[in-house]
Amino acid sequence: MRSIALAGLVLCLGCGSGYGSGDKQLSSYATSKWSLLSAYERAHKEKNVGHALALVNLGRIDSTTRDVLIKSMSEDFEKELVSAKLVPLDGHEPVEVVVNERRMVPNLKVDKRLQLEFRSQGADGKPQTSTTEYYVGTLNGRDMIASAEAAAEPR
Repeated sequence: MRSIALAGLVLCLGCGSGYGSGDKQLSSYATSKWSLLSAYERAHKEKNVGHALALVNLGRIDSTTRDVLIKSMSEDFEKELVSAKLVPLDGHEPVEVVVNERRMVPNLKVDKRLQLEFRSQGADGKPQTSTTEYYVGTLNGRDMIASAEAAAEPR
């Protein structure tokens, strides 16, 4: 199973419950030694969705998109993280999607993907592998997961 996502639009149509809107990005993530990979791995190990959200450029994200992102991260945190790596875009990935007749685009200029591989126990009791990918761009000199926002309508 593989999911490719604009953060918050993980090919999932359902929405989870809301997450506290008063959460702030943690200062420990705002150091000069910023590493998206190690920060994600730490948030996953701690099963801390709030810390994982600090890795996302939330920008003008709407509550539905935020709920989908939280639900996706929560589901991934229930699985064992096998690997996390940053890979360059191959130039053929569609970086926009259409959801409910709205064209959604990343809120950062993306140049790579955060590729996550997970392992969990399937319904048949056998191990199964799944992947999730997020688009990644740069914000203030740091790699950040790009979230999605409605594209501006052409004039």
